[in-house]
Amino acid sequence: MKASNKILIMALLLIVFVGAAVHLTLYGRYKSGRITTEEQVKKELFDSHALAEFRHVRLEGLLNLRILTADKPRLEVSKRIKDQVHFEIRSDSLFVWGDTAAYPASRRNYGPIEQDQETDLYLPPGISVQAASCIIQVSGSPNPAAAPDYQFHVSGTRLQFGEFIFIDSLPHYFKRVQISAERQSEIRFTKNIDSLRAELFNSSLLDAGGHLGHLALQADDFSTVSLSGPDLQFVLPGKNK
Repeated sequence: MKASNKILIMALLLIVFVGAAVHLTLYGRYKSGRITTEEQVKKELFDSHALAEFRHVRLEGLLNLRILTADKPRLEVSKRIKDQVHFEIRSDSLFVWGDTAAYPASRRNYGPIEQDQETDLYLPPGISVQAASCIIQVSGSPNPAAAPDYQFHVSGTRLQFGEFIFIDSLPHYFKRVQISAERQSEIRFTKNIDSLRAELFNSSLLDAGGHLGHLALQADDFSTVSLSGPDLQFVLPGKNK
């Protein structure tokens, strides 16, 4: 047998041996109860607050907020910054606010999602969201049949639909999304949106690797739009001035 073939066989056997060893180690930890699940880790690091029913959400000064669809509303805040995030329910609205002083002065220089604040907001369908001076990531459903609808009015806010590609490779689907954006807001989508209706006032709409089905867009002369993709059916009713 050639030396090169022997080396290849030995390398393959080494890979199999290492894989088997890792599997047996993890199985042993699982049987002994020493493996910690993501849910258990989150319980240790986050405070969870069950919320009464409401119809509207008002957000301000939250730099790392994730919105997820759920049957019942819930707010989870990192224990590390629990004193920096506040919330209350007044009438039919939930108010959540953070340290607005930490928000970037330049609305065009958002950069990646920051770790100054870590907050997860679970919302039932049909709730409208108003946000000012926030950086928000919205998670869709991995099941197209269960894709959620969202309605946003944002000001000076970065709003991204879909997980960041380098963090989450799973598909995220959105059904109908309505957005009114102003004061240098930035709207991005990395995943699939069936129908998007957007009004832009001195704001931007960016395709960051996602797919749009239908788009109804109104934009003023101070707004920018960057879109691509073969599935896009583009409808431009006109410009607002």
